[in-house]
Amino acid sequence: MLRYHYFSLALLALSLSLSQSAKAELSEHLKEQIGLNDMESFHRTTPGPFVEKDVSYEDYNYKLFEDNADPNLEKKVKAVKKAIRMLIDKHIMPPDGLQIYLTNNYETQNRAFERDEHWNPVALITLGPNALEGGRLDALSSTKSHFFLSKATITTIHEIGHILHERNAGDSFWDGSFKSKAQNAGSVSGYASMNKKEFVAEVFAGVVIGMRFPRDVFTEYEALQGPTLPPKLIRIKHE
Repeated sequence: MLRYHYFSLALLALSLSLSQSAKAELSEHLKEQIGLNDMESFHRTTPGPFVEKDVSYEDYNYKLFEDNADPNLEKKVKAVKKAIRMLIDKHIMPPDGLQIYLTNNYETQNRAFERDEHWNPVALITLGPNALEGGRLDALSSTKSHFFLSKATITTIHEIGHILHERNAGDSFWDGSFKSKAQNAGSVSGYASMNKKEFVAEVFAGVVIGMRFPRDVFTEYEALQGPTLPPKLIRIKHE
């Protein structure tokens, strides 16, 4: 009986080991699929041709990929540069290797890409025809834009927020639980109610442009591993 007990324990240990190995393989498979799908989407919706330009502000370097056929190119370039300046001036460092693609291609979305097909970190942002107008009317980029802060500037900050969130949260960023709605989304924007990733990106953008939020918003933002915010930027809205 004792020998059987040890044999059963050995089988249980082997079973657990195989189960954990299978989970690891599944995790790698999911990463590969996510990376492949995202890069396929990026290349399909951002065909170019582009003119590559190196840009710097203070000690930070990034690249702009400009579609000269975009009638709003100049406005987008100005908006992106303002977004980068705002972040750095507020002591928030944008991601390493940032590349921003500016185009009027009808398929191009305003979107961030965080991983390539080999699961290497990337920092790609595409700003399409809806960068200056259109898109979600309940997003902060639409409701908080005004004469000195354009929709494209807030959108750029929002998308950078996604990349910084992924860097901060790691693999948990891709966890299915981030697809659910944040509890305090209603205190941020309509678009923040889409899911927890959009909640974090909207809070991040809101803080950078100087908005106030209830304390519970910041508590949930921190719990979701949102990008680190300088304490002096956190402004509590008392209700």
